Amino acid sequence: TYSAATGRYVKVGAMVTAWFTITFPDTASSADARITSLPFAVVSQNGQGVLGNISHSDLLDARVSADSGNNFINLRNESGNEKTNANFSTYSIRGVLHYLQAAD
Repeated sequence: TYSAATGRYVKVGAMVTAWFTITFPDTASSADARITSLPFAVVSQNGQGVLGNISHSDLLDARVSADSGNNFINLRNESGNEKTNANFSTYSIRGVLHYLQAAD
């Protein structure tokens, strides 16, 4: 659960572009950090079907990726290891994602 979240998206054919601003709650949770509630499930190739950007100076190593058919984006570091909710605790992030919608 986020402290605050806003977003918008545009879908043209199978291409989805989504903009977001998310504030994470104060937490020590070691659960994987994710951007959830995407408007459409993601199609991906080897878990890398998403191009995204996260804007926050303390999270420069944060990357996005997705697994096919999921309605969420994983937040990982440059090495591909999952970031945790604690890594994002109290931070507000903003960004944009571009991805292909999975087949209906």
